[in-house]
Amino acid sequence: MRILLKTFYWLFVALLIAAAAFCSVVFRRSHQLETMIAREAERQGVDPRLFAALVERCSNFQTAFADHERYGLLALGAEDGRAWAAKTGVPFDTFDLFDPQKNLQIGAWKFEMAVREWTHERDPQIWALAGWKTNRETVRAWAVSARNDSRDALRHVADVRVRGFVADILQQSRREKFTVILPWAK
Repeated sequence: MRILLKTFYWLFVALLIAAAAFCSVVFRRSHQLETMIAREAERQGVDPRLFAALVERCSNFQTAFADHERYGLLALGAEDGRAWAAKTGVPFDTFDLFDPQKNLQIGAWKFEMAVREWTHERDPQIWALAGWKTNRETVRAWAVSARNDSRDALRHVADVRVRGFVADILQQSRREKFTVILPWAK
């Protein structure tokens, strides 16, 4: 009986150590990812909380995400990477989209370009986010229909799936999700 108790004791201790090691890795990875998100958002001049919410909604922070020829944290396509490479002069390969740092860098650039494209509209972030899920012509039609309406522009996003995507990101960005104190949290 005494040997059985000692065995259970040491198994419990080993389990606690393993759990602590796992949590340490998860929290360190979370901190590193938050730092990368903040750095790229700041570098591109986009709202870091909105950008973080976009990252979370696109991938739930799964760095190796791939779906329908969309890769990485922000579900970017190879055409996004090629456009970024052409603009910045940095070499690009589709496999770069699996690198979280490069994916965030390209994604922040793409998001900033999208917000800039819609700055002449009221609520440009809504249209930039909608463009993440659907084509530019469709978003343009929604934005035109919202111009003469003083109510919430999101109401003019006709596709329920896209409207939900945008609404989720906007709502998520209003909550404080970061676990560490970063420069914008002051």
